[in-house]
Amino acid sequence: MNDYRIAYVTEGDKTTIELIRENVCVTKQYKEIRRISASNLRALCVRQDWYTAGDNDEYGHLLYDLAQDKESLSTADIIEIAADIMAHSELDDDCTIESVAFEVARIADVFFEEA
Repeated sequence: MNDYRIAYVTEGDKTTIELIRENVCVTKQYKEIRRISASNLRALCVRQDWYTAGDNDEYGHLLYDLAQDKESLSTADIIEIAADIMAHSELDDDCTIESVAFEVARIADVFFEEA
């Protein structure tokens, strides 16, 4: 296991955090990438007993077109996945799109790369 530590240093009146902000956060741009694999989304649907009212073509559309084949999922993409799940599931009356979207977002692989 890597043990990363930032030693508290000062350079004049600047703290470590200020130096990091200047040298990393300000000079480089980063973007967040979110991806969901078809197998992870399928496992979520099975675990939650979702997508029981869709046929194979509709399920394939969910798993591949709406999820796995996306370069990076936006918030709108996650809401679209949640809406598709809700449209093809028999859910309790108190189930909301926000709660389904939350569960979908939880299975996303999230990483950051330099823009």
